[in-house]
Amino acid sequence: MSPRCFAVLVSIFAASAASAADKIVIGATVPLTGQEAKSGKQFKDGYDLAFALANEAGGLRIGGRRIPVELRALDDGSSPEESAKLTSQMIEKEGLHLMLGSFSTRIVEKQSEVTEQHRVPLVMGSGAATALFRRGFKYLYGLQAPVEQLAYAELRWIDAQQKDGNLPKPLRVAVAVEDTSHGKDFREGVMDFVGKTASRKADYQVVLDEKFALDQKS
Repeated sequence: MSPRCFAVLVSIFAASAASAADKIVIGATVPLTGQEAKSGKQFKDGYDLAFALANEAGGLRIGGRRIPVELRALDDGSSPEESAKLTSQMIEKEGLHLMLGSFSTRIVEKQSEVTEQHRVPLVMGSGAATALFRRGFKYLYGLQAPVEQLAYAELRWIDAQQKDGNLPKPLRVAVAVEDTSHGKDFREGVMDFVGKTASRKADYQVVLDEKFALDQKS
């Protein structure tokens, strides 16, 4: 999440809670332990940087004045259920009015059910599966491009390399994706691209199309 996007979104959603506040506290769950810990720590670093830059400027400008912001981030252990529990706790017991998303679609999916139930905005820097946005939620905001576009971007580059003679025709393609909504979307993007036209069907040959469990060892 860029500091500018962070500042704009927080300014919009925190305005109603900032009328008499000395600071704005924003909640988040991040996977600092568990299988998503490596990415989660990088995610937390990004949040910390955004908050630091905002406060260096005196806080967020809301209603004609600047208000400092504080991050209340808890470790969800890479567990969707733990993220949902912690999110509920921060909203119900601590009275927070804005949440930032965890890392990975599978965690954010559960987290967003809680924020939607409480009508609390959830701003995601991760979580790009289209299934997240097909549920009719009104309080969920994503900053990442859909996964299908990622697949298309990669295949457009491959297509250009093929047209320049750097890759053979037909090109043999192996598709192995994680058995999650994220993996499903990526696969759909690949299959849509290679099957879009008759010429692409001739240029690409899918020789493997399989899913694997996210925690599969072999």
